[in-house]
Amino acid sequence: GAIAARTSTIRLLTGVTVVAILDPVRVAEDFATLDQISRGRLELVIGKGAEAGHFDLFGLDEARQWDLQKEKYELLRRLWSEEGVDWEGEFRPPLKNVT
Repeated sequence: GAIAARTSTIRLLTGVTVVAILDPVRVAEDFATLDQISRGRLELVIGKGAEAGHFDLFGLDEARQWDLQKEKYELLRRLWSEEGVDWEGEFRPPLKNVT
């Protein structure tokens, strides 16, 4: 956040964010904050990751990695682009009217 607050032209790119193993609500919250501090200069990089063991570490089925990625990415996009999101999916508890 410090670099974002003290600069005005540098684009800020994340490392690869492996959204399949993370909570998209938390990802949206964290990166929205950084995007606000940087006045819209954040570029979020999302990938599936290639580190063996990531899915086991988080109690997730590696065989379902593409399903996890698809669902969590869809929720993340909605959280960043819509107001009052209602969500019911397979991989996280339901959401009601989340902004």
